Amino acid sequence: VPVPDLACVVSLAQMFDAAATLENGVDAKDAQSFARMTELWFLFCLLWTVGITVDEQGRMEMDSLFREIDPQISGKGLVYDFYVDPKKKAWAPWDDKVNHAWKPSFELPFYKLFVPTVDTVRYSAVIGMLVKAKRHTLVTGESGVAKSSIIFSVLAGLDESFAWLNINFSAQTNSVRVSDTIETRLEKRTKDTFAPPGGRRLVAFIDDFNMPEKEVFGAQPPLELLRQLLDSGGWYSPSAPGEFRALVDTQLVGTMRPEGTGAAQSLPPRLRRHLVALGLAPASAADLERVYGAIVSAHLTTGALDEVHTLGASVVRATVALFVAAREALLPTPTKPHYTFNARDVASVAEGVVGV
Repeated sequence: VPVPDLACVVSLAQMFDAAATLENGVDAKDAQSFARMTELWFLFCLLWTVGITVDEQGRMEMDSLFREIDPQISGKGLVYDFYVDPKKKAWAPWDDKVNHAWKPSFELPFYKLFVPTVDTVRYSAVIGMLVKAKRHTLVTGESGVAKSSIIFSVLAGLDESFAWLNINFSAQTNSVRVSDTIETRLEKRTKDTFAPPGGRRLVAFIDDFNMPEKEVFGAQPPLELLRQLLDSGGWYSPSAPGEFRALVDTQLVGTMRPEGTGAAQSLPPRLRRHLVALGLAPASAADLERVYGAIVSAHLTTGALDEVHTLGASVVRATVALFVAAREALLPTPTKPHYTFNARDVASVAEGVVGV
């Protein structure tokens, strides 16, 4: 994720401000652990702001760097696989927080099945911490890495002091639609000030943040409107020219695909600087097998013939192996630009099996 150096520093400061709390074990009155807990949370925030903007190879290099800084990090996995445990006052594996006994409920639509993994648990925890700390957040990653599902699970877990809405951006999204959608969830407090009703805080979830197409002068009006909100605490309403409306207790959470993939546009630097950026890495083959193996195996053991009860794991393993091979061998070319494979292709196979 391309992020300006200064924006990384600001994100680090904002996340550390959200993490270094009494609830997380940072107590200035505790002389024995205060320095160590402060160091642990600073390293954690450094990892999840600066260290989360790199690709997979970069994560390997970050892992080596962080282990030099703090030799107490366990040797198993990458440093991204650990969080700060306030009770133990030490690093602990995210895997401890995963519900390995999870079973799917087929009363829900397939797209709503949310299998807990190390990735979903750690990303949900970090995003949730930022949202509760009132930080504007941007989650990036290729299609199929569960960006939207993770954010929906975070928003669903917020307490009653928060309200939220979802806007799906496309190439045709305009600024009037954005302002109208957000303002309908606000009420007028004073002549030119709008806020969520009931003293709550509104979280506007923008899916496909960088999809609006550029106009003739190279700007993206919906994004410029949101940039104005973050810059000035409000906007000049497109539906009421010349009228500035202050929007209070409102924050943004967005998702976007990497710039240059499909119709995804580059994000204006003046907007990007306001956002704490988190890059989601593609799921590993092992994670894909766990996620869809759990769903397919549960389906085949309920009502299917005895002969297929144990085939769930094998079916998913073969599907994932084919997906990995196709992704490595069938690269997109100018004549075959449709050769773009992502985890949604594996999901489609699993959904088809479950639908039988």
